[in-house]
Amino acid sequence: MINVFEELANLLSKSAFPVNCPLSSMHLLALDGLITAILGMVERISSGLVTMEPALVNLEEYTPFWTVKCDSYSDPDHWVPYTAGLDKNLVEDFLGNHDEFCVQVLNEFAGSFDFQDMNLDTPLQLFLETFRLPGESQKIQRCCSLVVVKKKMTEEDFIRNNRHINGGNDLPRKFLLELYQSICKNEIRTTPEQGDGFPEMTPSRWIDVMHKSKKTAPFILSDSKPYLDHDMFTIMSGRTIAAISVVFDHAEHEEVYQTCIDGFLAVAKISACHHLEDVLDGLVVSLCKFTTLLNPSSVEEPVLAFGDDTKARMATVTVFTIANRYGDFIRTGWRNILDCILKLHKLGLLPARVANDTADDLELSSSAWTSEASYKFFIFIIYLALCGYS
Repeated sequence: MINVFEELANLLSKSAFPVNCPLSSMHLLALDGLITAILGMVERISSGLVTMEPALVNLEEYTPFWTVKCDSYSDPDHWVPYTAGLDKNLVEDFLGNHDEFCVQVLNEFAGSFDFQDMNLDTPLQLFLETFRLPGESQKIQRCCSLVVVKKKMTEEDFIRNNRHINGGNDLPRKFLLELYQSICKNEIRTTPEQGDGFPEMTPSRWIDVMHKSKKTAPFILSDSKPYLDHDMFTIMSGRTIAAISVVFDHAEHEEVYQTCIDGFLAVAKISACHHLEDVLDGLVVSLCKFTTLLNPSSVEEPVLAFGDDTKARMATVTVFTIANRYGDFIRTGWRNILDCILKLHKLGLLPARVANDTADDLELSSSAWTSEASYKFFIFIIYLALCGYS
């Protein structure tokens, strides 16, 4: 089965990239779709459904399904007529064997289908798609002639070809005409294609799915989302960071900046919750580039340039917000953060109180500075200073 979520995430991330064109509303809509998905994960974290403590997983012994023996061949749960990779020719050989056991399996297999309230061609389509009809004409029953509509066969040819098949009588003309039109629109394949992929969703198979859905509950309530978030986020984290970064780089309006910042913070929170240090490091590295603090200075007044660059200032505040909140989960990203701190110090943008407090800490206890508490306190002071609380 195709991973729909992965395909959707891939589509949205690609659609968010402005390739050789200015940023448009389509790119922003695609980005909103990605951010909406990760905000749903953040909401589950905030509601307490997911914790930042790694869960202890009890791995039970796994038994491959193909080694499990069937105790009752009449149990419909054991029938998998649409299992991918089955050789249709071998299925036909087995079901067509006159051995007593094979005949029993054939009877149970045929009885596993539910064709109630279906038109004649749909059950035939569903049944014939599960195996390949034999090539020998003597093995094909008379009823199979009903499903054959040759390329140039007219309605009258079809009716004439299916005379006297209803216990020696003719089927109603109206019924045969409707059947002819249905078969013309949805060809019945008597030689299904081989392959390792999953079966094609044909019209007849879709009818079967809809038919079965009427016999089930309206919906199945599932509370497994928190347990799937880790794998879902792992699938989309890289492309999501890339998409947000590209839009943030091309954006020119502050509201778009804020949307991207919200996305960056959401990615950081999920990464920390699920202990995805590599993802968090990648996010920090990407954000540090937008601060412009790591770029070689080519302007005469770098301080004024930084002050006038809204994007750079927002990215800088976001970097230190992430460092303050999720510093325990950052690894290699600390180097980029410290480079930003040193550049701020070099430009004289760190408040004097921050620099003095740091110097006092170094004089009082060199070991205190290396402690986690002092380190995080220093980051917190910088964060407050950049936010205007100094």
